Amino acid sequence: MPLPEPHMPEQNRNQDLGELSAQPIDVELPPATRADILDPALWQDGLAKYARGTNLAVALADAAGRLIGSIINPRPTWSLLHSKTPRPLVPKLQFGNEGPAGVGCPFSLAPLSPCNCVGDALARGSVVVARDRTGLVHVAVPLVLGGHPLGALVAGQVFTRYPEQLPLQHSARQLLLSPGKVWESARLEHPVKQSTLEVYADLLATLGQTFLQTRYHALREAERLAENAKLYHALQEADRRKDEFLAMLSHELRNPLAPILNAVQLLQLQKGENSVQQRARAIIERQVGQLTHLVDDLMEASRTITGRIQLRQEQVAVSGIVERAVETARPLIDQRGHELTVSLPPDPICLYADASRLEQVVTNLLTNAAKYTNEGGHISLSVQQEGDNAVLRVRDTGLGIDPAFLPHVFDLFTQAERSADRSQGGLGIGLALVKRLVEMHGGTIGVSSTLGQGSEFVVSLVAREPGAPSLETQPTPTEIAQPTGPVLRVLVVDDNVDAATALEMLVEKSGHRACKAHTGPAALAAALDYRPDVMLLDIGLPELDGFEVARRIRQQPVLHNIVLVALTGYGRETDRQRSQEAGFDHHLVKPVDFGKVLQILATVLEKA
Repeated sequence: MPLPEPHMPEQNRNQDLGELSAQPIDVELPPATRADILDPALWQDGLAKYARGTNLAVALADAAGRLIGSIINPRPTWSLLHSKTPRPLVPKLQFGNEGPAGVGCPFSLAPLSPCNCVGDALARGSVVVARDRTGLVHVAVPLVLGGHPLGALVAGQVFTRYPEQLPLQHSARQLLLSPGKVWESARLEHPVKQSTLEVYADLLATLGQTFLQTRYHALREAERLAENAKLYHALQEADRRKDEFLAMLSHELRNPLAPILNAVQLLQLQKGENSVQQRARAIIERQVGQLTHLVDDLMEASRTITGRIQLRQEQVAVSGIVERAVETARPLIDQRGHELTVSLPPDPICLYADASRLEQVVTNLLTNAAKYTNEGGHISLSVQQEGDNAVLRVRDTGLGIDPAFLPHVFDLFTQAERSADRSQGGLGIGLALVKRLVEMHGGTIGVSSTLGQGSEFVVSLVAREPGAPSLETQPTPTEIAQPTGPVLRVLVVDDNVDAATALEMLVEKSGHRACKAHTGPAALAAALDYRPDVMLLDIGLPELDGFEVARRIRQQPVLHNIVLVALTGYGRETDRQRSQEAGFDHHLVKPVDFGKVLQILATVLEKA
């Protein structure tokens, strides 16, 4: 790849120095990406090192040969000649309007010695060498990515042989420069050998190609990360909306359940029910309980799977957890005619755990076994200590689980069709919730099953040496007798007229006085007029919501001692915290078991 010989014409002699390395194909280069790739600030460090190592001038040019940024390490003779032929810089590229290739070169001494080396290099796809009439030589390396011409790297401003005095002095006179001064500068520059310039050209081509590909992939990676971040934020927003939807759904479902449950509890207080009325009331009560359980499962799944449940751990006895879980699941087990066998070790086994959450685990496993075992089946629950672990097993004689479904049994919203009877089906939440709660306690859960022979779930938790009083079985809340002493004034506030009426009737049946209101302003007026001891206050009220009503009541000195009880369909931890901040003393989630209301009223009477 020889350079032009001395006798060749001086102007615009460009020569090919060979093909470049393979380029990536099918890349997309919108204008913004091109501008990013040719940002002179990003090329500065690499080109400066190249200039220091080769002692050549180097510059970045666009596809039209216009200078981008500034020339690094300009050589003395060229700088002197160029001082009379300044060229404008291109501070910011506007790709798509460069004009035809080959109209310029950042090292050109036009109009004295025009050069189109950039256009030639891009057209040929290879490095070219250009020599102007003064004898100065430079190379142009095309910058092409995926078939897209971007520009060129231009380096040189050197002599490849000792300069000739007459051409230099002639050029100086044309530029109105001192011939002697130009000649003196040229004599002091050492020529660069042809072979050395070829090596420098190859090095510049490698530098340009490496930077192009590295920068392109860096931009693509940045775009990918930005897109991932965008998707992540979109998922976060979708998750937030999902939580809001579940909260609203639970609220809307619990609202109609509350008056139904209150009405059932009113019927329970009636004397002289016949057998048909008793059976009908029992059916309604069971189905309301089932709906309430489904709503609670929806909210629990959302909070547990996303890690928003905080365990309240303490030393507890496994026996107490099992006994309360059995008591909760017993109605369903008896309804389906199952035989339940419970085996507990003679010595107590203690855990450091949240008792209510583990009770939830055992209850779910028992009810799951009861649902999917044919009537008259057998369920066994056993607890024993194996090494350092407490191991709980729940086994049933049901139809078993299909082997293909077994790996997915703990997946959220997933259920196997164990039979055509779906009357006991749920939402596919229970086992996913069980697994997450067990894992939050540092334990494991597994399942084994054979079709036609039932299933066995095994929960393993780290046991704890007994060192504190074990958690004994808590008695089931019993009906509180009507007070024989003082009578409380209770204000019931709910925009659901049926719910307010039923709750008012329950309060009066329990021996207390009650009145009701249906809006926020009406609640405030009734509170000032009636001066209640207790307010059972719905949150979702029209005009003024329950939070604002509570805040205003707490601001009234004459109403400061009212016990405020929030009755709401919202049961998240954030909802309870918000109720407390507004001034509520208690937070009950609809549909409310009236026994809890009676307990609050009894506590108020004790403090009166």
